[in-house]
Amino acid sequence: MDTRKLGLILLGISGFMIIIAFMISIIGVSDINEMDVEEEAIFKGIDGDITVDKYDTYSVFVTSIYSCKEVELSIYKDDWEYFFEDCDSLLNEDGWNYIGSFSPDFDGSLEIDSNQQILIINDNVYFDEGGFEILISLLFCCLGFFGIIISIIMVFSSSSKVTFRENIQEIVIINSDAPEVVIPDDDSTQTPEWWEISGENKL
Repeated sequence: MDTRKLGLILLGISGFMIIIAFMISIIGVSDINEMDVEEEAIFKGIDGDITVDKYDTYSVFVTSIYSCKEVELSIYKDDWEYFFEDCDSLLNEDGWNYIGSFSPDFDGSLEIDSNQQILIINDNVYFDEGGFEILISLLFCCLGFFGIIISIIMVFSSSSKVTFRENIQEIVIINSDAPEVVIPDDDSTQTPEWWEISGENKL
């Protein structure tokens, strides 16, 4: 099988992988959108304490009747504040507004003090609900794009080789060591030999 046919086959497979990646990503995003944050919450209330795992990331929400700026929240350990406010509406969930996050650098518990009811979830639930599907779709998508690039290179390189072969011209090699061949000219006057000249004079 020539390079051009292999390139076309690879192009078809790569395109199919991108389609599969798109479908898987839709499933993953749909699963995340259908997630109920209240069911996944590890804390819901105004104040108290929460057990956390080292380097895990936690998202904090407030009920949707309040805006991010209306919440006064502190999540702390001794004198160290861990909560970072981030009023990103793109991360809002159904009935809850996203107000920020925190990531502890230890295993243990944190104190919570708020003026409104808040809800906290471990961001690992996003991976469990649909994040894995999204990662798989990204992998398939990357492989598909690499395959398309390689297949295009294969097809064009094959076409270039065919064009080069068609344009090859015959090359005549002249051997410089061969003896020179002199072809007599029919119109040239030949010089008579001496005996021919002597015979003519006697006549």
